[in-house]
Amino acid sequence: MTGLEALYWREPLWLLLVLAPLLGLAAGGLLEARRWRRLADPHLVPWLRSMPAARRRRARLVAVMAGWALLCVALAGPRTPRWIPPDARPPALELMVVFDLSASMEARDTAPHRRGRAQALMTRWLATLSDDFGIGLAAFAGHGHLLLPVTRDHGLVGHFLEELAHLRLPTLGNDLAGALEVAATALEGGDGPRAVLVFSDGDLGEAARQAAEIRAGGLAAAGFSLHVVGVGGPEKARVPDVPGADGPILSRREEAWLARLAALGGGRYGPAEALAEGGLAAFLDPPPRPIDPAAAARVQWQEWFGLPLVGGLALMLLAGGLPGRGAGAAGLAGVVLVLGLFSPPGAWSRPWPDDASAALEAGDYATARRLFAGEEGYGARYGEGMACYRLEDYACARRAFGAAAWQAPDATARGRAVFNLGNAHFFLGEYAQAAVLFAEAGELGVAADLARRNLAYADSLAAMVRRHARDVERALARADGGAAVAEQLSDIVAEGIHLDLPPAARHAHAALPPERLAALVARGLEGFQGTGGAAGGGPRAGWVRTAPGSGPGSTAAVVSRVLEMELGFPAPLEEPRAQEGVRPW
Repeated sequence: MTGLEALYWREPLWLLLVLAPLLGLAAGGLLEARRWRRLADPHLVPWLRSMPAARRRRARLVAVMAGWALLCVALAGPRTPRWIPPDARPPALELMVVFDLSASMEARDTAPHRRGRAQALMTRWLATLSDDFGIGLAAFAGHGHLLLPVTRDHGLVGHFLEELAHLRLPTLGNDLAGALEVAATALEGGDGPRAVLVFSDGDLGEAARQAAEIRAGGLAAAGFSLHVVGVGGPEKARVPDVPGADGPILSRREEAWLARLAALGGGRYGPAEALAEGGLAAFLDPPPRPIDPAAAARVQWQEWFGLPLVGGLALMLLAGGLPGRGAGAAGLAGVVLVLGLFSPPGAWSRPWPDDASAALEAGDYATARRLFAGEEGYGARYGEGMACYRLEDYACARRAFGAAAWQAPDATARGRAVFNLGNAHFFLGEYAQAAVLFAEAGELGVAADLARRNLAYADSLAAMVRRHARDVERALARADGGAAVAEQLSDIVAEGIHLDLPPAARHAHAALPPERLAALVARGLEGFQGTGGAAGGGPRAGWVRTAPGSGPGSTAAVVSRVLEMELGFPAPLEEPRAQEGVRPW
């Protein structure tokens, strides 16, 4: 929420006192008019009044009324939320995004093609949404299909958006009505505002259009809003590779019909090129979500009563006819001083994230950790990870940086989180996992020399741990307990035994003293023993590098096969099936 939508009142009934001067003014005006009628005829009254005095009275009256209004506002207690407990937050918008994946969306009148333009715009919009924004995905060609139910895991949504390029729907056609039905079913049961967003060129057959219009009206009647983004150009473009076409198929964006569809659904329409610079929330313009009054006591508020209080008292002092400008300025300064001394502690403080960041910068890591833990979002998780890391609580840092990596708004922010996540794994002795993360961070924009250096450390220590694992297992058979093993291992490493590493690894460890190196290897061995030792195959599974694709195990391939089975195709299809009586593009 922004602007007046984010403004709340502690005691709103005090605002009714704003009307008191108006009532007094009306009563006073009637009494004054009655007195003048007793003194003179009505047409002589203007000649008896002093015009300069009347102007001064009006100016003073305006100042008094404005000051009174500001004081009433201060008494009502204007405030904005600084932090809302997760369980007290009003339900966020739930949105089902429907993609047109029919053959006409492969036309290249927009780069790289219509489907790719829709996918890129939604991916960019996803990075601008708050964490509590629910997103689901659906698609249609010959039939409507649910790809992903509504979720607030934006990392998962982003993955499905990447896989959209490799997804192949089983049938050809333009069943937008079926997709809207799927979207409405997926949104049922939500307790907040719900909407459907369609990306399409609008090039549907007449029967498909009529069915979509009927379904759009049903969405509006059910309380959902339907918004439409038009993709493609206004001029006809060739649709490539249409099965069964006798000649070239031309298609264009049907602007008028798409706008009509959005109007029937009670939503908005916009062409993709006009919406590229804005955000999704601005386009959808969801209704404000007020905080439940029952939860107000648990919300941390930013109080703003001081501003109208200063203004109201200043106007009252000036309207009171203080002797001279100096006295008025002194009185105003006194008011500001009194407010500074007696205002509540939170009235002038900075918002919560700034408090946590200030504590982090000042080295008060325990306070920063506590403050960041009460917030949500990428910045809060990253800050919590930094505080835990400085406190050498690497398990906490691993958890916080891992959450930050999933919630990162862009590749650069994700790279920072992934790099520091690798550092947390490193100091927990999980060197193989740290190596995976350092390599990933280098591809996400972290300084190449920094990523390479940490990767060399992690790879070298991982290899050293594997080499020492068998020695440790033999020592375990001879020793009475783990302490003896760790002590023996420290002696072995400190003496330089078994450090016959390659040149790159030796360079990586050159700055490490033997006792520090021994401690790192011992920590790595602790985790290694927990997985069954040298015979157990190494550390437990954790973060892995993945890439979108169309291979047999990719998300797109699995979902494509599931959709085929939903429509009753027992074996995988080599090509999408055309349907009798249905236009294939």
